[in-house]
Amino acid sequence: MNDIFLQAFSGAFSAILKIALVVIAVALLRRKQIITDAHLKGLATTIIALLLPCMIFTNLIKNFDPSQMPNWWIVPIGSFVIMVIGVGAGLILFRKSLPEKKEMLNLCGIHNGGYLVLPLIHHLFPDNHKLYELYTFLFIIMLFPLIWSLGKYLTCPIASENGFSFKALFTPPFWANIFGLAIILIGWTKYIPETIVDGASLLGEGTIPVVMVILGGSLGSITFSLKGFIRDALSTIAVKLILVPGAVLAIVLLTPLSQILPNTLCLFFVIQAACPPSTATLIQLQHYGGNLQKNGSIIILHYLAIIITLPFWIALYSLFTPAMDLTKIGP
Repeated sequence: MNDIFLQAFSGAFSAILKIALVVIAVALLRRKQIITDAHLKGLATTIIALLLPCMIFTNLIKNFDPSQMPNWWIVPIGSFVIMVIGVGAGLILFRKSLPEKKEMLNLCGIHNGGYLVLPLIHHLFPDNHKLYELYTFLFIIMLFPLIWSLGKYLTCPIASENGFSFKALFTPPFWANIFGLAIILIGWTKYIPETIVDGASLLGEGTIPVVMVILGGSLGSITFSLKGFIRDALSTIAVKLILVPGAVLAIVLLTPLSQILPNTLCLFFVIQAACPPSTATLIQLQHYGGNLQKNGSIIILHYLAIIITLPFWIALYSLFTPAMDLTKIGP
């Protein structure tokens, strides 16, 4: 049993370390101003408006078969459930400090389920990454609107003053998911020319390296200092990286979901639950204002912590699903 845990931990740790090294390298380039805010803004716009929608749409068209995944609708609902667990725990933990510390609720409940998970699954599951990509795109149907609506509302004072914005729900990745699912469910995939799908797929392949640049550049723009809020940092880590994945692990193992859902999807939910806060928070703070120093430093600490915590949860899941053979994940 210990061998299963250690081998799964080692494989996951190696995969995450690869991403960490790339992110650190990009962060250093950002610190040296070789990569600037203007570069990151341009890349972020390209990702949101073009590359990620192309990747989502073509992956759905090529790989999603509702008859083979009858419970696909559980994936976006799972995104909402994970958010509720984190925000709910944050409400309890910070109840005496609200609304002054409501941005901590964002760090507890809304995570990086796209820009981190996409490169991560490529390294964790090189032979099966298309399936996990499909899970990811279904997952962010709910997650991305939450990041740019509720997440912004909790994090940025100006957004809070202006109230909840429904316009923020409808981003290009959201529409790519909706249009792709609609075409598949209606049965119109045969009417889409293969050349269009292949061309969009070629664009979508640029998503993974670009999101790693954005991730590293966003983290590299922050001056790390936890002076005055180390307790808040450790509290959010306890919720987001320990309590939430622990709760999700218990749900997928101890409820009927373990019999309904494939092991790959159960593992996917555990990985998502164990991910750190969204780096979109940094973009929101830079654009709309807020305590960038505090939130950014706490987010950096989360990303350092997942080098250990994320492999731990993957390895722990492997103990309960030996038939899945997670000892072979990673490079």
